[in-house]
Amino acid sequence: METIPVLVALALLLFLLLSGVPVAFSLASTGIVGLVLISGGDIVGSVIAGTTYTAVGKSNLVVVPMFILMGMLTLNSGIAEQLFAVAAKVLKKLPGGLAVATIFASAGFGAVSGSSLASVGTIGKLAISEMVRHGYNRSFAAASVAVSGSLAVLIPPSIILVLYGAVTGESVGNLLLAGIIPGVLSALMLGGFSLYRAWRKPALIDGSDMRRRQELAIAKGQTFEVEEAATVKISPASVTGALIAIGLIFLVVMGGIYSGVFTPSESAAVGAVVALLLLVGQYIKKPRVMFRNLGKAFTETVSLNAMIFMILVGAGIFSYFLVVAGVPTALSQLVVGLPVPPELTVIFLLLILIPGGMFLDSISLLVITVPLVYQPIMDLGFNGIWLGILIVKLIELGMITPPIGMNVFVTAGTTRGLGVHEVFKGVIPFYIADVAIIAVLFAFPSIVTWLPDLSMAAGG
Repeated sequence: METIPVLVALALLLFLLLSGVPVAFSLASTGIVGLVLISGGDIVGSVIAGTTYTAVGKSNLVVVPMFILMGMLTLNSGIAEQLFAVAAKVLKKLPGGLAVATIFASAGFGAVSGSSLASVGTIGKLAISEMVRHGYNRSFAAASVAVSGSLAVLIPPSIILVLYGAVTGESVGNLLLAGIIPGVLSALMLGGFSLYRAWRKPALIDGSDMRRRQELAIAKGQTFEVEEAATVKISPASVTGALIAIGLIFLVVMGGIYSGVFTPSESAAVGAVVALLLLVGQYIKKPRVMFRNLGKAFTETVSLNAMIFMILVGAGIFSYFLVVAGVPTALSQLVVGLPVPPELTVIFLLLILIPGGMFLDSISLLVITVPLVYQPIMDLGFNGIWLGILIVKLIELGMITPPIGMNVFVTAGTTRGLGVHEVFKGVIPFYIADVAIIAVLFAFPSIVTWLPDLSMAAGG
């Protein structure tokens, strides 16, 4: 392994990231400098030209823009708000029921959007104010939104799982199928944990937090105002429409993949068309609103796609440098030769993702770490699909881990006066619950692999 160029490159990457340079340019610059140190610049030009194409010129990456478009169209169709309104009406009489409604609505929205931040931003605006109005502790309410939003990263269609498949070569279809059971299990366990916390600590839902903040505001001579919850009209037609929309998109995407009718790319494209028709049908009598929401969806799709594919290009250059420097091979030899159980080695390698999640967004963390840990773990004889789900679960943790925790910051931004520290404080118990879920998936790999294996057996 080229030790000195690797150390210099890693130091440069850390400096650029801490300096606020966009991740895509940080990765590309680091890879270029590392290649220059190793080869003297002889191959840099051809590497940049070739890698720029090969990093994004993969047929399975067609899924990414289609899933993003499907998610943005769904986001702008108002389905998320309807889902929460329905879940809240059914569950609000339970202790902590509105928190459970938030988690289940986010899981449902994640099943058609694949976007964690979209789920948090959309449902958070409605759910937090509604929970606070019903006497919920604001920190607890906000935490349920931040944590539940991360379910969209795991429940298919998941952009992160598609990118993992593109980076590693694992089957995108099998990865999406593998995310279903862990995603449902995560939603059920987080919902059950919310009920348990509300039962064990009634102060979380009895209005005492609102009274405390009101007394504090009066003592400071300030006016205390409770933010009015946004209202969503619920009618039998709207309930039926929201449930049909969710079911139809999920059936088209995952049903098409599982049955073999569609490839993942085809199912993503058909899903996007269905989402487009649903948005048009939702606002067909309001053409001005329809065209505004369509324009917003297309603009956001282009913007997010540009960011993701630029990161893939930068990661491709950086990964090429790592291969030339011999880092994956050296790491694999080191890992295989360690005198410890393979499971302990996997745990050690996966734990690297948690501090990485403190400073990087989920996509950047994926494209930086997966090329390093994938091959060593495969050499130990583990399943790549199972590994992908574990990595995505750990990326979920990164999305609620300080100091970055993107879901936490987005959650805080949805409600006036809500501090980031309040959300982080409420997230801690859920963090422990999420670690327990990861432990279950680690101990019982068949939870992850059963559905892909069943699909392959049926296809064979």
